[in-house]
Amino acid sequence: MNSNLERIAELKAKAKLSPQEKGELAALERAERKLAAASNKEPQKARANTFGTVATTKITPKPIRFLETELTALATRSDTLKANCADLIIDQLGSLREVNTTKLIRAGLVLLMEAGDEEVIRAIKDVQMKMVQGN
Repeated sequence: MNSNLERIAELKAKAKLSPQEKGELAALERAERKLAAASNKEPQKARANTFGTVATTKITPKPIRFLETELTALATRSDTLKANCADLIIDQLGSLREVNTTKLIRAGLVLLMEAGDEEVIRAIKDVQMKMVQGN
């Protein structure tokens, strides 16, 4: 470190530097800045990546994997709602952006709670068949 400082002082004392000496001076100054920054830095605690592993709310999130056809159906339903009922959506929800996949799934849950037991069991059977068939 002292030798670096001595060499920097020696190079700065020269009236004219060659290109090689200019490069050496820049490299030495850069190294000194890094050393100074490293000595001034406080050690940081390593934080584990807890995204997706620790709930950030009081509810328990459930991982759900959707089939491609189900994702397509959600997107299609969202698009048809926006196309056919744009005025109603803006009037009731305030913006067309309010119709998205997450809210469609949650709205489906509300409809699920209103459905009868036989309808729910029939829908579960249909879902099982689609999962087995993969479509």
